[in-house]
Amino acid sequence: AVLPDIAKLGFGLNDWACTKDNETGLTWEVKTTDSGLRDWNNTYTNYSSGLDIGYRGSSDAKTFVNAVNNQKLCGATNWDLPSLDALKTLIFCSDGQYDEDGSCKNYQTVTQPTIKTTYFPNTQNDWYWSWNFDKRDPAANPLIPDYLVKDSTRWSVDFYYGYFNSYSKDY
Repeated sequence: AVLPDIAKLGFGLNDWACTKDNETGLTWEVKTTDSGLRDWNNTYTNYSSGLDIGYRGSSDAKTFVNAVNNQKLCGATNWDLPSLDALKTLIFCSDGQYDEDGSCKNYQTVTQPTIKTTYFPNTQNDWYWSWNFDKRDPAANPLIPDYLVKDSTRWSVDFYYGYFNSYSKDY
């Protein structure tokens, strides 16, 4: 439902918990500051180690996704990690200067976090995972060690500098 500007961020039926992007049609979870499941300080790796250490600390992202689906956040049970292309649509360069790939050209001078904080008020200046594997040839980029390529790396977006990169899934 469309909520008034006075809606508070929270878990209740009339509370604000998600933001719909009217340009892409995608609905996004909004982080909270209440130490709960969606708290902005929670961090996640992007692989299942078979161990669920809970949602405080560094747990698996799929554990988080399953918990959000079990809560039926915003009435949905089909939450998942976004694609890199979808996640890149949230990059907001305050100076309006974008590279061809959608990242911020002047990452040293843009306002952090590089996302519209009106709609995503508790976004950390940090990396956010996509589900996409990095399938680049390590020979094409010698900075990426062989052991990090193939299924061991995933793409993520950095909302501090407004760009994206791939990292080991346990990062």
